[in-house]
Amino acid sequence: MALYSTFNHGYSISSRNLYFMYKIVRSLKSDLKIKWIRPEPVSCLKPEKSGDLKPREQIDPKSPLLELKTSDELQKSNELVKRIFSLEFNPRRYGVKFSLENSIDSVKRHKLDRSFPESQ
Repeated sequence: MALYSTFNHGYSISSRNLYFMYKIVRSLKSDLKIKWIRPEPVSCLKPEKSGDLKPREQIDPKSPLLELKTSDELQKSNELVKRIFSLEFNPRRYGVKFSLENSIDSVKRHKLDRSFPESQ
């Protein structure tokens, strides 16, 4: 039993003829002299691709954790205690959270605004 393909107009063409039709269509070449050159890849860190206006601020490793930033006891404590509760001696996630909060604070509309589109 032969395989048949049906086009929109109701014509039936055998798979053998269909193969030759595709082969003819694929072998057609254009007279246009176009040479495509692949563009150089742009790193996702470059501002042209990421859309950043300025580089990310470096975090001071000696700054206190976000939760303890306003603590009076930490301000009165010894330098060694301040250093232990700084970003330097805590996991990286606290530094990422600190950086995120700083960037959100820089674009806040008012003090309690957390649902604005710029922070999303």
